[in-house]
Amino acid sequence: MTRIAVAVIFIVNGFVYGSWVGRLPALADQVGAGTGLLGLALVGVTIGLTTGAQLSGRFCARWGARRVTLLSAALVCCLLPLLSLTRNAAELAASLFLIGFVVGHLDVSQNVLAVHVVEMLRRPVMPSFHAAFSIGGLLGSGSAAVAAGLDRGPGPHFVLVSLLGLGAIAAVARPLPDSLKTADPQAPDASAPKRSPARDRALWLLAAIAFCSAVGEGAAANWTAIFLVTEHRLAESTAAIGYSAFSIAMAVARLAGDRIERRAGAHTLLAASGLLAGSGYLIAAAAPRAGLSFAGFVLAGLGLALVFPIALGQAGALGRAAHGSGGEREIAFVSGIAYVGFVVGPPAVGALAERTSLAVALAVVAAAVMQMTPTARLFHRLTRQRSAHAETPTDTAAR
Repeated sequence: MTRIAVAVIFIVNGFVYGSWVGRLPALADQVGAGTGLLGLALVGVTIGLTTGAQLSGRFCARWGARRVTLLSAALVCCLLPLLSLTRNAAELAASLFLIGFVVGHLDVSQNVLAVHVVEMLRRPVMPSFHAAFSIGGLLGSGSAAVAAGLDRGPGPHFVLVSLLGLGAIAAVARPLPDSLKTADPQAPDASAPKRSPARDRALWLLAAIAFCSAVGEGAAANWTAIFLVTEHRLAESTAAIGYSAFSIAMAVARLAGDRIERRAGAHTLLAASGLLAGSGYLIAAAAPRAGLSFAGFVLAGLGLALVFPIALGQAGALGRAAHGSGGEREIAFVSGIAYVGFVVGPPAVGALAERTSLAVALAVVAAAVMQMTPTARLFHRLTRQRSAHAETPTDTAAR
């Protein structure tokens, strides 16, 4: 039941996200914003995400991930209708920043709970939780499509989403795990000072992997449809299927991710993901036909699907191995740097495309995500050295 409860939180998070993203055209009309102003307003949510994620680790360590999860999940549901009350782009940006700030806390705390479930079950299940988020996002976008089709404004739609989300949170509040603070207070290192995540080389490597993955995901979300229109002369309605194919590929891979990770191992998957995603973007960029570009985006989605959940799972494991705190600060550190990739990636692709072309820009994205492969190998080598070093005193004592 604990695993189901945590998965429901992921679904609610994705459901709320998909709901407001799907109503962006209506929100843009509501505040009278064109694409430029809307783009600036959307920066607000990413800045909020980054800021909230950096602070969430401290709150989880102090009050427990369960409390932070329940509070932030309920708060984001309550804040969602606020978007329907905005009347200009500045108000929309401020509201999105506030929602992003709360979601940043929720993203970190729910992943801390997910790592706790991994430890309880003794097997890798992080991808399934992120699959739950993807499913929630599809449900949210579907609700947005239905509401728009029925000519319902964002206000009534967001109120209904909030009520459904709050009901789901209340239903799973009791079985949520209490906290990741499972360290024995009598253990020798229980009172040892905690090392800053920024001083941990292994965490920087994980953060670099997550950053590259975020650049790839952001490029797909913002530029897939535009690329297919400008480079292959497709209609907008057809081009939109490109990102849908990318998203569905990610969701499918995450649903199967637990089994794949158990067989291949986290380090192998991180290294292979870079090659697969990079190859997908290269195919999409260089393909002479639209069908091959679609296939390339599908490969990119498959390659990127498991990177973020595995990276966060490894970050949480590093935190627990180091001092038994549960990895709250480590997960927050990696998440915060990954969100920077979402912020800088899409504008960088656009700037490069203006000077060259979108095909060249996507090829650069391919090179960026391929950097995950050597970085994952460095991370594997470093963690093996740490494990060997940690085992040496025990081996010596045994002799």
